[in-house]
Amino acid sequence: MEDNNRKNYLLVIKRGKNDYLPLEWFKSSIYKGQDLNSLLGIDAFTSCYEDYELIQEALNLGLVDLDDRFIEFAIIFYEKGKWRELKEGPIFIDSHVMKEDEFLDYLAFRSGDKVFINNVCTLFGKGFTSNASKQFYMILKNIESFRLNGDEYLRRALEPFKTMDYEEKRKLRAMVSTRVMNEVTGKQNNGSSKVYKINNNDTI
Repeated sequence: MEDNNRKNYLLVIKRGKNDYLPLEWFKSSIYKGQDLNSLLGIDAFTSCYEDYELIQEALNLGLVDLDDRFIEFAIIFYEKGKWRELKEGPIFIDSHVMKEDEFLDYLAFRSGDKVFINNVCTLFGKGFTSNASKQFYMILKNIESFRLNGDEYLRRALEPFKTMDYEEKRKLRAMVSTRVMNEVTGKQNNGSSKVYKINNNDTI
């Protein structure tokens, strides 16, 4: 498995385009020692809470000003001399992003849906460069042959997904989960439209 520590990640408040506010989460009582410079550690921290709970915690600790205004939480990482925003954003407890085994079970369930599998294959592009991700792409392209050998054989054939880089696995799970939710709701999710105004008179 590839080393995901090559990037330095931060959980921040997004105030505008390329305008981010890092917060000292280690001062919080809900911080349990997660490595908040790693994507895996940030996910372990945020996935236990809804975003409004982290907003309230930041307010209680005085990590944000009462009159501050921001759009949403974001994850940024340092790469090639600049900070970049992770497109998929934080995963909260209500984010509806499938976990690894749920994701593989769902792929197996939909394996006979050629349109769905082809749509998943089209998601592989920039950001999927490891040998493990290329192997998993080939498995999906040939999923019909695995499916014909039975459910147990198919499920085992999908296991190499777990050897992919954590960011790649997370990216694919998030994108497929979003598509599935869009199928269910019949709506296209173009991102959060929530804008919070933090002051004493607002209810969060």
